[in-house]
Amino acid sequence: GDIPYTGKLALDAYVQQGPGPRPSVVVIHGGSWTSGSRVAHVGQILELLTDAGHNWFAVDYRLGGLPRYEDSLTDLRQALWFIRCRGRELRVDPDRLVLLGEDSGAHLAALLAAERPAGVIGAVLIGGFYDLGAIPGLEDVNAALLTRASPSAAAIKLPVLVVHGSADAETPLDRAQRYC
Repeated sequence: GDIPYTGKLALDAYVQQGPGPRPSVVVIHGGSWTSGSRVAHVGQILELLTDAGHNWFAVDYRLGGLPRYEDSLTDLRQALWFIRCRGRELRVDPDRLVLLGEDSGAHLAALLAAERPAGVIGAVLIGGFYDLGAIPGLEDVNAALLTRASPSAAAIKLPVLVVHGSADAETPLDRAQRYC
């Protein structure tokens, strides 16, 4: 845990015992772009991945609200580069990485997946934000920013699994269905 990957940012890693290299999941926490950490918001997800026999990396990134989402994406790109460059040392396959994001982390994972970064073979989006203009509290955000920051399902040319609860209070199910 607490492996620095750039500046003051760190990630945690869990690698299953046994022969490698193995595929891995890069977990991107949520927190409405302003809070959360690699530890606080994704504990149950990490437990589930571990119990299922998967390697994982939980990544911190700069928080600055939606207007600073590009800083978060820069940090996540840096984390992917770090993981891929140290694949052999970490006993992971740098060409078989899956992004898993929840809440605002799903938004970031979708944007990152649309870039088709090297080594990423798919994405899992859990309870994400798909129509940023319809999210309560974002009414004051610049419309051009909302358009630029809106992930497009059509732009993601990788396999994507969208998991969204029907009782989600932040993003209604119909928005996730339209996104798909």
